[in-house]
Amino acid sequence: LYTTNKLQFYDELKSSMPQGLLEMLRIPGFGPKRVKIVYDKLKVDSIEKLEAACRAGKVAALDGFGEKSQQKILEGITLVRQFSSRHRYDTAYAVAQPIIEALRSHAGVIRCSIAGSLRRHRETIGDIDFLVSARPKDAAAIIEDFAAIRGISVNAKGETKASVVLKGGIQADLRVVTDDQYAFALNYFTGSKEHNIALRARALKLKNLSLNEYGFSPVSEKEKSAKELGSSIKCKTEEDLYEALKLDYVAPELREDMGEIEAAENGTLPKLIELSNLRGTFHCHSTWSDGIASIEAMAEAATDL
Repeated sequence: LYTTNKLQFYDELKSSMPQGLLEMLRIPGFGPKRVKIVYDKLKVDSIEKLEAACRAGKVAALDGFGEKSQQKILEGITLVRQFSSRHRYDTAYAVAQPIIEALRSHAGVIRCSIAGSLRRHRETIGDIDFLVSARPKDAAAIIEDFAAIRGISVNAKGETKASVVLKGGIQADLRVVTDDQYAFALNYFTGSKEHNIALRARALKLKNLSLNEYGFSPVSEKEKSAKELGSSIKCKTEEDLYEALKLDYVAPELREDMGEIEAAENGTLPKLIELSNLRGTFHCHSTWSDGIASIEAMAEAATDL
């Protein structure tokens, strides 16, 4: 296991049973003993078959189950499906980092960023959004090189956007815009949807302008025209965009339409915790066990902090 990262006995053990049995263990309150019973008695070896057996009343008829247990299993299946497409922040962050570094190193890229719920630091992530600004003539090459990154499975791609699947089955989208559009697109694709709606309403109320991923435009203009004509108010950064709306800059973590617009208007936005606030940790593993730093190095780091 140490030298090859594999264990033959474990691999053989996993392959000796249907993969669906392990998937069924994800159902809350449905442990190994119960999985074994429905497998032995009903030959159920997948979540889909388990759901069908529950709806047919077969699970309730088994010893030790009953109607109540059967209903809880169905509710658990609903929960599993509801959250199966979401990924923990740290998992998505680790997958996204080498991708964003590869984009930054591309000769045609002017600016780039992660967007979406990952940029907002949500606890769980549905998918990952990447945004790049570039000259129009470079967009297609950036898309091609993105799609060629190792470990990426391409779902769809065009001249300015691509949809792919990354390691661990995480869906990801790349969008390439001009640098004039970048601040607007970054704000739009960072979200949340509710925050964007609130910003659009403010743009309409204050300036009688439409706000979208391309910029500010007269309400009478369609979005296609806004893309072609450019923004009626130039914004190099997101800070410029919020300033145009007479708001303090709202950090991505706060963009959930939970009062941040009013706070930005009144100058009462909270100060977020930053890395500089960290003074140390009280449970550390060193090279004496499974850590990667020595006791001495950790003590020096604590002294520096």
